Parts: sequence; C-alpha cells; structure tokens
Amino acid sequence: MAKSLDANLYYGRLSGHGRRHRRGRLGGGGPDGDALAEEADPGALFQDALDAVRVGQSLGERIVLVGMSTGGALVTWLATLPPVKQNLATVVLISPAMALGHPLYPVLKNVFGTLRILPSFLRRSVRTALICAAVGKIKSSPALSPEHNRFNTLTYPSSALLHLLVSLVG
Repeated sequence: MAKSLDANLYYGRLSGHGRRHRRGRLGGGGPDGDALAEEADPGALFQDALDAVRVGQSLGERIVLVGMSTGGALVTWLATLPPVKQNLATVVLISPAMALGHPLYPVLKNVFGTLRILPSFLRRSVRTALICAAVGKIKSSPALSPEHNRFNTLTYPSSALLHLLVSLVG
C-alpha cells in the first residue's frame, strides 16, 4: 500500500503482540500468548498506539492508520483524537477487536462495567476469575491457514483477555 501511494511506512508493534515469548510455555506454533498476559496492559497498548501515530506524523504530512484485532480497536480510538484527525488520510481496519467473540461477552461487558465500583486490587482478581470461569485458563483458537498460525497469537492465557476487556469497557 505504501509503495503504491509513494509514501513512508512504519510498522508499530503492540506490547506483548506478534512475537515468541522467551519461555514459550503455551506452544501453538505461532506467537506465544504469555507475553500478552504479561505486557499488553491497557496503559501500554494506548501508549504504543500514540507512539506509532507520533512516528507516522513525523514521517509525512498525512497518515494512514492500519490496525488488526486489538490494533483495529486502537486505530478506531486514535481516529477520534483531534490532533490525529487533522492529518488522517484514511483508516483500514482488519478484523478489529470491538468485542470478544464469545457468547458470554454481553454479560461479561455489563458485569465488568459494574465492577468498576470495587477497589482496583479486588477488581482485577474478580475479573480474572470471571474470565477463567467463562473460557478456561487457556484460550486457544484453531488456525485457519498456515499464515494465520504463523502471524497470529492463537493460544494464550485467558487472563490476557482481561487487558482487552478493560480497554473496551473500562
């Protein structure tokens, strides 16, 4: 895309995403999900997104934001920010994680929102217990193709979903 537009290109990487973890406990053949649980907290994800936009803005006058999965949700948020909107050429979303693909998501979303009244030390443990009860300790999805397996984190601790849910519902 950048070549056809004669544009500069910057690939940002979200914390905990798209790489093999040093311990590789979960396997799965592709990127390991332990790093998601350990590094991809909402603060780090939002900071990564802002940092990528700053780099993009320093490379040229207009920016194209492309996001996949969690990155797609973050790109949607970035596109609403006035300093980003003024230089934004377009947005490309690839399977954005606007919600969890689980039948219990509507229930969890409401429960998670209600749990904001709890003290933070208690809120996290209750939310983690709910996620584990809903999907088990390990979340694993089948690979749709060899490329899907190679480039996507398909097996991860279900607690990694906590970061995404907190980003989506607070």
